[in-house]
Amino acid sequence: MPLAPSDFLPPEGDLEEALFAEEGDDLDAFLGAWIEDAEGRAEAAGISAEGRAARAWVEHRAYALLARRALGAVERVDVEGEGSVTYAKNRAAELAALRDAALARAGVLASAYDEAEAAVAAPPLAVVRSLR
Repeated sequence: MPLAPSDFLPPEGDLEEALFAEEGDDLDAFLGAWIEDAEGRAEAAGISAEGRAARAWVEHRAYALLARRALGAVERVDVEGEGSVTYAKNRAAELAALRDAALARAGVLASAYDEAEAAVAAPPLAVVRSLR
């Protein structure tokens, strides 16, 4: 049976709709596009588009989006004197770890992961350091 968006949502999957609640987000459309991408990569690699690697690729794409968003998300703003801003560094790191674990599980599909996409999914260390 081909992968479907419902495979990634509770109770079957771990992607909560609340994580994709920004204005204009359409989780079904995201999942549909990521599934299509996984199917194309699986076909090119000569493996099942319904297997663990394809599922992991979709999860990788979801966590990559969430990790990029979390890098710039403000966790808390305190207005004392001049004020301060705290970024959700821990959340971004946790999401990046989930992204990387899913990429590792994607196996052969990950070999098709091009450098331009990787640069967006994991910003250069200098950019990360400048966010500290």
